[in-house]
Amino acid sequence: MRLAVTNDSAGVAIVTGSAGGIGSAVATTLLEDNPQTRCAAVDLKPGHAESLIGLYGADRVLEVLCDVSQPESVRRAMDEIEKWLTPVRSLVNCAGIQLAGSSVGFPPEDWQKVLDINLSGTFFWCQAAGRHMMDNQGGAIVNLSSVSEFFGWPLRAPYAATKAAVSALTRTLAAEWAHLGIRVNAVAPGFIDTPLAREAIDSGRLSKPAADALHAQLRFGAAAELAEAIAFLLSSRASFITGETLKVDGGLTAKKLDWPPPE
Repeated sequence: MRLAVTNDSAGVAIVTGSAGGIGSAVATTLLEDNPQTRCAAVDLKPGHAESLIGLYGADRVLEVLCDVSQPESVRRAMDEIEKWLTPVRSLVNCAGIQLAGSSVGFPPEDWQKVLDINLSGTFFWCQAAGRHMMDNQGGAIVNLSSVSEFFGWPLRAPYAATKAAVSALTRTLAAEWAHLGIRVNAVAPGFIDTPLAREAIDSGRLSKPAADALHAQLRFGAAAELAEAIAFLLSSRASFITGETLKVDGGLTAKKLDWPPPE
């Protein structure tokens, strides 16, 4: 059995969804933690990696355009990364989407869109990076699940279903690839302070006090806090951890009840 080569080593870290608050925080954390790490920042938006390139330079950051839901787009993106620099030591799948609506009337095209991005996109990137890691002494993968897999979340059926599936996929790949030196884990965040979350609060679609109260720590998590957990799972400090979904939720799933009660 091979031991996985981790993000502690020189090489490339691929971060999908790097234009988002979580993806950007992950890329920044990995680049800060190890000066030998190079980052392939993957997203649909042209120019999404400009700030990272400005901070760390084009020799350490590559902007890659990719539609994660399309296997051919993923293959082209992986080819571009391999031509830029190898080996790829880690992959973090942050690309995702959440569409809300009543389950009884949820449009089939929206259901498919959530599945294509959250689940298929994660699988396609695991495939692409996994093939490379198998030929290059292993590596580590972290997928983004959600606390929504642990309880019923009304009006979020496709999101919750895909995130539960991501954890199942994580366990399967971990068991299948461990002997090849590849570790596969997931994180399940609670509410994280990102631009999308702030937009939902500002628009009135999300009550910040009510959402804060769901967490034992009575607050949202910072994207940097989630990124630190991901960096740990990619590192040699987590060398005997694979197939796990780590809750990074400020005690949301532990608490369940709104306690203490309002005075």
